Amino acid sequence: MVDLGQKSAKLSILVARGEVTSTELLEAYKSFLDSSPTPFALLNLAAASLARIDAEGVRALAERVMEVGKERWTHGRAAIVCSRDSDFSTARMFVTLLSRMGFPVQFAVFPGPCSATAWLERATDLLW
Repeated sequence: MVDLGQKSAKLSILVARGEVTSTELLEAYKSFLDSSPTPFALLNLAAASLARIDAEGVRALAERVMEVGKERWTHGRAAIVCSRDSDFSTARMFVTLLSRMGFPVQFAVFPGPCSATAWLERATDLLW
């Protein structure tokens, strides 16, 4: 399950729990886009597992994220927090694919929320 949690003018925080699927992640992304996307997003997967998403699922998710969002989310940064090594690797694969596809938002993966938040805060000056 992925919920769109806290939101401010610049930052949206999405939190996932349990075993999530690529479909659930895509639906959460669509909800984020429908709610007027902020320039910065934090997807916290620390309490979640990406074990149900294989390499083909990661590729398909990246393609759909690109297709759905390239016109609607055109600048900013997104930080993904993963606490398990296997989830970290899956998220890195997703980030690498988006980068190669030329997605306009910069994504990065972090082992904890503090480093992710610091990375997002450093970018604030780049946009304003």
